[in-house]
Amino acid sequence: MSEQITSFRQLIDPMPPEKFFQDYCHKRPVHIPGQPGKFGSVMSWDDLNAILDMSVWTARSLQLSLDRQRIPPAAYCRNGVDRNQMQVLQPDAEKLLGFLKRGASLLLNEIETLHPGVCSVMETIEAAHGGRGNANLYCSWKQHQAFDSHFDRHEVYALQILGEKRWQIYEGRAENPIEHPAFLNMPQAEYDRMKGRVAQEIVMRPGDLLYLPRGQFHDALASSDASLHVTFSCSEPIGLEWLTKLWELAVRDPLFRADLPPCMTSEDEEQFIQHLSRLSERFGKIAGSSEGLQLARQVRNGFTVQRPHFHLPLFEKPTMFQVLRHDLRVVRRGKEWILQGEGLKASQSDREGPLVSWMLEQGRFEKPALMTAFPKLDEETLDQLLQKLCAAEILEQQGC
Repeated sequence: MSEQITSFRQLIDPMPPEKFFQDYCHKRPVHIPGQPGKFGSVMSWDDLNAILDMSVWTARSLQLSLDRQRIPPAAYCRNGVDRNQMQVLQPDAEKLLGFLKRGASLLLNEIETLHPGVCSVMETIEAAHGGRGNANLYCSWKQHQAFDSHFDRHEVYALQILGEKRWQIYEGRAENPIEHPAFLNMPQAEYDRMKGRVAQEIVMRPGDLLYLPRGQFHDALASSDASLHVTFSCSEPIGLEWLTKLWELAVRDPLFRADLPPCMTSEDEEQFIQHLSRLSERFGKIAGSSEGLQLARQVRNGFTVQRPHFHLPLFEKPTMFQVLRHDLRVVRRGKEWILQGEGLKASQSDREGPLVSWMLEQGRFEKPALMTAFPKLDEETLDQLLQKLCAAEILEQQGC
C-alpha cells in the first residue's frame, strides 16, 4: 500500500502547484505522468471487490454501459429493500458479472466516502479549489467504449489506477456549463458538432493524472485488457449562487415586492421601462452594499463540504490544519533552513525547518499526525510553531 495522498502538491507531483494554477487550472488540459504505484492508496482490485460487496448499491449509484449505450437497470438489477425498508432496484451479482464478461463498463457513482484513500484525495482537491466534489470509479475492458464524446460540468481529475486507457481531447470547449437543462439535455449530434477536431491523444498508465477543465470535450477507450480509474470532480461557487442569496435581500425591499406595471399597450411601455430601470438600479445598490458583498464572501468561502471524521475511542475531534500558501518551500543551504515563496524569505531554526517542511508537504494534517512524525518534540513547542504559522497566514486551524 502506497502512502495516502494528503496534499495537492503530492497529488500532482512532479508539477508544482503554482505552475498548475497559473498555466492550466480553468484554462486547458494537462497530462501528468506518474510512477505506477503512485495511486496505490486510492484503489486496487481488492478495494473494488470490497466496495462492491457493500449493500449500498442501487440502479442510480451503480451503472453499466456497453459500447456507448447505457444498459437499462432492469437488465442487471432485481427488486430489493434498502436499509430504510424502501423498495429499490439493486444490482444482481450474477447478472452484473454477465454484462462485465461481455465488455460492459462499470460505473460506481459518489464513492468519496466509501474508501479512506479516495476520501483523502477528494478533500485535497476540494481544499485546493475551495469547492465541493465527488468521486466516480470506472472499470472498463479493452476496446469497449463506455461513453460518447462529451464534456463535464465541473473540473475533472482522472487518476489511472490500473491498466491503460486512451483519451481523446478535442479542440472544442463549452463555455462555463452548469447543472441546468440547457446543458443536460443536448443531443449527441450537438456534442459531435461542437467538439471539433482531436487536439490531443493521451494514453493513461498507472500513476498518471489527467486534468480537464470544465466544458472540455473528450472521450476515452480502454487499451489494455482491463482499466481502472477514478475521476474526481470539483465545482466552485458561481455567480448564480450569489444571485440566489441576493434574492433574500431584495425581498426586504417594497419595490421588488410591488406588482410589475402592465405592458399591454404602447402607452404602458414608458411606465413599464421606468419601473424596470428602478428595479435594476436598486438591485445594483443591494449587490454592492456591505451586506451584499458579505453574502458573496460567504458563498465563496463556505462552499467546501465538511465531512465527518470519527476518531473513536476518542470523543473529541483532533485539531486539523490546512496549508494556505502552496507556493512555499523549505530549502536547506548548508546548516541553514530557509522558508521561501512569493514575497517571503525567512530563516528557520534547525528545529523548525523539518517541521515546516513536513507541514507544507502534507497540505492538510491533524495535530496527532504531526506529533507522531516528530515524537521527540514536546507539545508546547509544536503549539508555539503552529500558532506562529497561523498568525502569518501560512496555516489555518480548521477545527478542534
